[in-house]
Amino acid sequence: MSFAFAPWRSEDAGLAVILVVVVLIGVGVATVGGRPARVLLVAPVMLALVLGGFAVQRHYLKNRYTVGAGLKLDRADEIISRREPTRVVPFNTVQFYPFFGPSFANEVLVLDPPAVSSRSSEAPVRCREWQRLLRANDPAFVVYADGGVPVERPARAWVVGSPSLRVIARDSGSVVAAVTEPLRLNCP
Repeated sequence: MSFAFAPWRSEDAGLAVILVVVVLIGVGVATVGGRPARVLLVAPVMLALVLGGFAVQRHYLKNRYTVGAGLKLDRADEIISRREPTRVVPFNTVQFYPFFGPSFANEVLVLDPPAVSSRSSEAPVRCREWQRLLRANDPAFVVYADGGVPVERPARAWVVGSPSLRVIARDSGSVVAAVTEPLRLNCP
């Protein structure tokens, strides 16, 4: 598995070159000069590291949600990020950080499954329990991804076939659905 990250902006390339040159000059001066040269070297090296850190942070904050960065749920992330502030319930994925949106305005709810009892082992009863749990949390979107976390979740057919979940995106095993009122799962 490989990941591709958003490319660096050309404006940052000049700063990166300057920082590398400053550090190389500093290392050269420190090895040739004595103790005074090393003391004078600390300030510019620290300044170079701080400026470099700001450039890296700015790049990360601007490009962390870039679609095509190699994340598994890029399309779902893009759709949810355009609709903030909202409430999102992701299922079967640990990649829910981007669902918070670029300004962290979204509320992402990772739901624990409803308690299992002897009466709730049947699929229709279990479906209604999940439906109650989802209704109680009132999400605007449900994201269902394949190949994720081995935890109990609503059956895919209950979510995908639901009359009150309007699929707005489908991409490589993930489904983003907008919740219409009242939320009803496709219970057997």
